Amino acid sequence: MKIGFAIGTLNYSGAEKIARYLIEALYKKGHEIGIILLGGEGPYDDFTYCKQFVIKTTGNRYLRTYSRQQRIREIVKNENYDVIVSFGVKFNLDVMEALRFSKTAVILCERNDPVSDPRRKILRVRRKLIYKKAAGFVFQTDRIADFFGKKISERGTVIPNFIEEQLPYLYNEKADNNIVLTARLDDVQKNISMLLRAFKTFTETHDYKLYLVGNGPDERKFKDYVAQNGLSDKVIFTGRQNSYDYLKIAKIFVLPSYYEGMPNSLIEALATGIPSISTDCSGGGAAYLIRDHVNGILIPIDGEKELVEALKELADNAELRRQYSKEAYKLNERLEFNKIIDMWISYIEKIAAKK
Repeated sequence: MKIGFAIGTLNYSGAEKIARYLIEALYKKGHEIGIILLGGEGPYDDFTYCKQFVIKTTGNRYLRTYSRQQRIREIVKNENYDVIVSFGVKFNLDVMEALRFSKTAVILCERNDPVSDPRRKILRVRRKLIYKKAAGFVFQTDRIADFFGKKISERGTVIPNFIEEQLPYLYNEKADNNIVLTARLDDVQKNISMLLRAFKTFTETHDYKLYLVGNGPDERKFKDYVAQNGLSDKVIFTGRQNSYDYLKIAKIFVLPSYYEGMPNSLIEALATGIPSISTDCSGGGAAYLIRDHVNGILIPIDGEKELVEALKELADNAELRRQYSKEAYKLNERLEFNKIIDMWISYIEKIAAKK
């Protein structure tokens, strides 16, 4: 079969990582693979065995969209793919509009919470009109699938993120009193302001430090809050670092997001055995990963009071931390790499065969 992948880049974010492994796995199975790079970067040296098409556009937003869609149409017509696998709502829309009259099957992959992404109303309107014409869909959670309604969800499949290889057990119950968050430092999605407020309350009775591992657009805002509230010796901004280096020193991991798809940072924390707290964020990924008070704690979105109580619950109970840690580590079995990759391949081949 001829299988095309449409994606912004092939760097190492969540969607890009999955695409990389799928391209390699499908190629090894004997499929002919093409990669349409919609973000203007590439070609990539580690995919020389595939045709790569780098789409670079100029001009205003509308001209760029028109040029990108025209190029997608030309590539797919010339290559005669059996199926296109597209990642990212913006690019999904471009692919669907470009191939409106094409016989090539399209699989759209939803990688975030559709309630919150995209933010622009025009993109939401386009999504509602265009998505229903796709041949297939890959969702990260049942909650995301349900958002699109029965007519779309029944043509799709739910596939969670994988764990590349069994992760090392990192939890050290003798670690210093450290809380860790690895995330982009923004408030629109990650709601780090709520975490900082809850941490401030928590430190009135508990001697802990909070490590914020990452960078982002609201970093200055968070640093100002820390300085203004006398937390400078308790909140450490590490910048972008290897997350495992900080999970090793974590007694508790926290994810305070408003919305997520399938949060990789939470997967990493749970699968290395770190006792974890997360909001039951929109999208359903956290609820898929955490069974409340079995392998971690779920709290309501924006649940500042509940977060304080959850932090106290874990900080004050070493046995509870050990219990959650052991149960959390079992996530390696649920998200085993080959199991998840086989689900992807089976679904892609199924849709391609219908052409």
